[in-house]
Amino acid sequence: MINKYSTRYESTYILGAEYCKGNSNIPYRQFPYELFWKEDATKCIEAIKEADIIHVHHDIWPELISYLKGKKIVSTVYNLTNSLQYKDNEYNRQYLNKLKDLGLVTVADQPLQKKMFSDISMIHVPLVKMLFDYDYEKNDKITIGYSPTNREDVGIGSKRFSDVMSIVQYLQQEYDFIFDLIEGVPYEENLRRKSKCDILIDDVDDRYEKAHNTTLEASLFHAIALTNYTGKWFPAMKTDVNTLYDTLSLLLVDRMPMMEHMEKLDEWKRDVYTPSNLLNIYENLYFGMMHTKRLEINIDISEERYDFDAVYNLLESNNIKCTLIKNTCLDAVKYGKPTKELKKIFLGVSDFKLARQLLKEAGKYNSNIHLENYKGKTKKLGYLGTARNVPFPVIAYLDREYKRNWRD
Repeated sequence: MINKYSTRYESTYILGAEYCKGNSNIPYRQFPYELFWKEDATKCIEAIKEADIIHVHHDIWPELISYLKGKKIVSTVYNLTNSLQYKDNEYNRQYLNKLKDLGLVTVADQPLQKKMFSDISMIHVPLVKMLFDYDYEKNDKITIGYSPTNREDVGIGSKRFSDVMSIVQYLQQEYDFIFDLIEGVPYEENLRRKSKCDILIDDVDDRYEKAHNTTLEASLFHAIALTNYTGKWFPAMKTDVNTLYDTLSLLLVDRMPMMEHMEKLDEWKRDVYTPSNLLNIYENLYFGMMHTKRLEINIDISEERYDFDAVYNLLESNNIKCTLIKNTCLDAVKYGKPTKELKKIFLGVSDFKLARQLLKEAGKYNSNIHLENYKGKTKKLGYLGTARNVPFPVIAYLDREYKRNWRD
């Protein structure tokens, strides 16, 4: 996307490892790439050395750590099994801490990922499918496609394979349609077969609200995606295993619901999921990384020595303008009244007494405070949940709220 539409950046996509499992149900799942570490490590290293920004998806292999010194690093977490809210273990803690130490951590803009990594980052980046100009043809008969990543029936990554196949087999006794089970094929063939479908079954697990790659692909192929979620970035027809039979029956009998949904898809592709909109999100992210200078200042914030004037003077002397700290929390305490920003920072905690109490508790959360100095004009740090950009009392408050509100 960047190489095709951007005039400010150029990118190289390096594949670290193939997505595959030692499972006969999924011999392989192949995606396009420019460089592959196992095939040409030398060229991969050369590209990494030349890069200003390294954007890591999932994880980064240890051999590359030594080449990242001086680079701007941004990571996007995606694998739900790495979530501490799903499984709080030492492996996941080390994995997430490693990404935080590398640099900025973001989360894939998908419903369950956003929820499961809400304690890690509130910065979301959308999935991109370069299928805007994909040339496809539909079959003469209604075609239902199903492309499960696995055949597992348990776990957070389950596609409920057995349930879906039972429902489809039952429907085949009643209705005339083409069913295509797409698995274990190269990516290009995967796309070609999906593009012929009128309906694509994605994540219909009733235990989790999920939508993934197949939903995006369906939308760009003018097909209805059935998944247990619908929203701004995922205009699917919300369906789970309990409603899948009824939904498919309705679509096979009556063309009107399908046509109405297609109109919504056309509007979404015209106004929301466009190359321009997607590119803006990524370019703004990269621009912010390239035009910031991080200044680390150790401030003693114990309750007995919380000298607000000293903090102000320190900020002023270093010509630092930090929206979150300087213009909200400290202003509120110094001038004795909450600001507009304060209400946003404390996620609805607009009561000044409560806000002040949270500030008093700051001593329990002593740590380095990172202040961002943006060259040019001041840029507000509007993301919560990333400890680098959030003042200490907010971390305290969010920590309590997440534990109190989280539900499996």
